[in-house]
Amino acid sequence: VLKHPARYEAYANWTHFTNDREWQKVLEMPMFRGLLAEKPTSIFMTETEYSDNLVSRNKKANGVFELRFYTCHDGKLEALNARFREDAISLFEKHNMDNVGYWAPFDPPENQNTLIYMLRHASRKQADANWNALLNDPEWKPMASESLMNDEILERPPERIFLKPLDISPNTASDK
Repeated sequence: VLKHPARYEAYANWTHFTNDREWQKVLEMPMFRGLLAEKPTSIFMTETEYSDNLVSRNKKANGVFELRFYTCHDGKLEALNARFREDAISLFEKHNMDNVGYWAPFDPPENQNTLIYMLRHASRKQADANWNALLNDPEWKPMASESLMNDEILERPPERIFLKPLDISPNTASDK
C-alpha cells in the first residue's frame, strides 16, 4: 500500500519512477527480463473516515498481514462501514488483530459497494486462532446476525489474501 497526497500526484510519481534512468537500467538486466507474467494491478483507494482514528499497537512490519475485500449489495456499504466503525474494529483489537487501515476504491462502481481493509497478526497460525476466537465471541454473534437482518449486507463472502512482509518493507530491518 502506497500513499500519495492525491491521485494526480500518484500518477506523476509513477511516471517519474518508470522514466527514471536507474530503474530502466534495472529492467534491462537479464535477470529481470520477462520476470512478470502480467502487468501489475493497481487500485486507487480512499481512506475511510474511521481509518484515521486507528491506533495500531505495533507499527512494525513483522508478522503476517491479511488483506480483506468485502463486496456489498447495492446501497449497503454505509451499513457495513457502520458495523466496522462502531463495533468490529474494537472486537478485532480484543482478539489480537491489529487494524492497519480501511479503504474504499476510488473509482466507480466499486466505490459504491466495496470495503478493503488490512489486519496484522503475529503469525499465520495466530490469524486462524484470532478469527476462531472472534467468531466464538458472545459479542460478535449478535452483531453478525443483526447485520444480516432484513437483507444480507454482503453480496458474496469476503475475499482474503495473506501477505508476508519482505525484507525491503519499512521497519523490517529493525526487527532483526
